[in-house]
Amino acid sequence: MTSLSRANAITIAQDDTAWIVGNRTASPRASFLMHYHLGTRAVLSVTTVNIPQPAFLTGIEVYGSRGLVCNQTSPTAVTVNVHSKHPQAGGEQYALAASLARRPGIQMSNSEWLNLATDPLFYLSALGAWPSIFTNFQGQLDAFGNATAHVNIPALPPNLGIPVFVAGVIFDKNGVLQVTNTHWFVLP
Repeated sequence: MTSLSRANAITIAQDDTAWIVGNRTASPRASFLMHYHLGTRAVLSVTTVNIPQPAFLTGIEVYGSRGLVCNQTSPTAVTVNVHSKHPQAGGEQYALAASLARRPGIQMSNSEWLNLATDPLFYLSALGAWPSIFTNFQGQLDAFGNATAHVNIPALPPNLGIPVFVAGVIFDKNGVLQVTNTHWFVLP
């Protein structure tokens, strides 16, 4: 562990582990990715990544069993698949939202973060104010914790290249059970 000079970013995962990225002292071109268990204080793995100068790793995102994936099926449609492995998610409610940015996020009642900025697109999609664009952004998961939603992209100028981020929450009558990961698609 003494060969690690500094951490550039850290993310705490929901399984009581931390993912840490930084630079090694042995080589200025070598960065590392460490998986560390907070409860047992054990290093689970360390991977060295050689990257060209002057670049270095500055952030990390962790995706686990909070699956949400956006698949662009055409220039005019995106399919959003929700798949939760939470033991209580089957048959519960979900709500999705879209945003043009991931930060700052919103801390939910279960202490997890919904990584979406609260811009106008967030409110339009989360409140169901644009149902012809954001289809099935609210609903009920099936018994296995799955749901499918769609984004129907309206006619836009070509070659926008704007990323749109999507995330959501799964909840029951007592509140938020789980926050999904944040996924994205790019406006064509």
